[in-house]
Amino acid sequence: MARASQIAFLAGFGAACAFIAAAVGGVIGADPVQDLQLATRYTARASFLLFLAAFGASTLHRLARTSWSAWLLERRRGLGLAFAVAHLIHLGFIVSYLTVSKTPAPMVTVWLGGAGYVAVVLMAATSSDWAVRTLGPATWRRLHAIGGWYVWLVFLASYAKRSPTQPAFSAAVAALLLIAVAKVVLARSTTPRTAAA
Repeated sequence: MARASQIAFLAGFGAACAFIAAAVGGVIGADPVQDLQLATRYTARASFLLFLAAFGASTLHRLARTSWSAWLLERRRGLGLAFAVAHLIHLGFIVSYLTVSKTPAPMVTVWLGGAGYVAVVLMAATSSDWAVRTLGPATWRRLHAIGGWYVWLVFLASYAKRSPTQPAFSAAVAALLLIAVAKVVLARSTTPRTAAA
């Protein structure tokens, strides 16, 4: 499969994951408001799994060079776009739920979450070889590193506050922390050390 077709396929896969998750929420919900609330939750979980795959692909491959990790690494850009598509669909359900339920969103959530979506859009818009050439490899890597870590932080903050009352979120928090620790350790192990004077 050509790279462009592969990326388009994975972006479509992200949309499919989000809509399937939303459909599950719609089946379980008891009324339209709960349908949207559950669709919001389940699309967040679908996009989270796609984020983990994209954000952790290179780290996983460096830790365990298997055919599966190589497959993820080769498709990391497509997985990142799949996450972006799924997460933007999630945003649509958030807006729909807040509108139908007439629930005001806390301003902290609006600003911090909004910044996360800006990061997602910027990373998605620059997920191309043309963007790498235009921005320059160093600037491109910096943009995607900052954006990726910010989205990581948003997920961590969101799931950490839920884990005390909903233990299932503890697994998500653990996965985020493991990836972060592995990234930091690997980065330090490859940083050239200055020779002692």
